[in-house]
Amino acid sequence: MNYYPLSSYLLYRFYYLYFSPQTIRVADINNSLVDDGLVDKEKIGGSNFFWSFPGKKDRMLQLEHENVMSEIELAKTKITEVEAKLADAKRGREDEGGDREKKLARLEELKSEKKVMEKELESLKENDPQALADLEKELKLVTEAANRWTDNIFSVSLLHVL
Repeated sequence: MNYYPLSSYLLYRFYYLYFSPQTIRVADINNSLVDDGLVDKEKIGGSNFFWSFPGKKDRMLQLEHENVMSEIELAKTKITEVEAKLADAKRGREDEGGDREKKLARLEELKSEKKVMEKELESLKENDPQALADLEKELKLVTEAANRWTDNIFSVSLLHVL
């Protein structure tokens, strides 16, 4: 026979009665039903009241069905619009007599010629008269700046000697 002090025995009984696994499960189930929107909960005073109307679930399903049907209708209208745009785009690209393939081949040929000519232009930029004239102007400017600095050095050295 076990002997428990009165206070710990009462605490144990209280815990077992109010926090037994069954009551915890019921509370979890109630909370999950409230979270899912199937049961309503209202706190009045110190008590929580749970209730559900019989047609609430049916009404929720009906609203969800209406939402899905409206989304389907929107998707159908978008599909018809896109199909119309596709038909308009195809209308201008019809190939009559195989000209499109010839034009695409010609386009590729012209692109390759452009690349070759750009490379040749880069190699000829070295002998460009305008570029040479710019280099000569820059050379004159640099030599004038160098002469100015060397003149200043000579004048400072002469002052130092005196």
